Amino acid sequence: AFDVGASHYLIKPFTDEKFKEVLLKAACDVQKRNRKRSGDSTRYIIIQDGISRISIDTADIIYAEVLNRTVTIHLTNRDVSYRGSMVELSNQLGDGFFQTHRSFLVNMKYVTSYSSAGVETPKGMVAIARGNLKHFVKTFMDYIRIEDE
Repeated sequence: AFDVGASHYLIKPFTDEKFKEVLLKAACDVQKRNRKRSGDSTRYIIIQDGISRISIDTADIIYAEVLNRTVTIHLTNRDVSYRGSMVELSNQLGDGFFQTHRSFLVNMKYVTSYSSAGVETPKGMVAIARGNLKHFVKTFMDYIRIEDE
C-alpha cells in the first residue's frame, strides 16, 4: 500500500458516508500535491543584487550554478547573477529542486533527460556528481510519479 501511495483503507462493510469522507479527503490531498508542484500556488524568492532586490518566480527557474560565490540562476527568459551560496539558495527553494553537484541545483520540472554524464535541461547539460546519481534517479522518479497523479 505504501508503494502505490494509498491514502486510506476501507474495511467492509462501509457506509456511503464513510466512502464519501475518504474520497473527499483523497481528492483534497491530490489537489494539495498538484498545487504544490504546479504553478497554482506561485512561490517567489527575493535575491539581493547589490542594492537592488529581485523577485523570482520559482516556477521559472530551470537551474542554478555557483562559481566563486557568484550564483547564476538560469530562468526561462533570462539569467540573474548575484553574490551568494548554493546552500542558501537550496534552502530557499526546497521541494522540486535537486542539488546534482555542489555547484548545481536543478528544477525537476525542467529535466528532459539524464545519464551518468549529467542532467539535460532546456538551457543545457548540468553536471551530476557520481555519488548523487542514484539519489537523483530515485528523487526524479518520485517527482514524475507525483506529477502524473
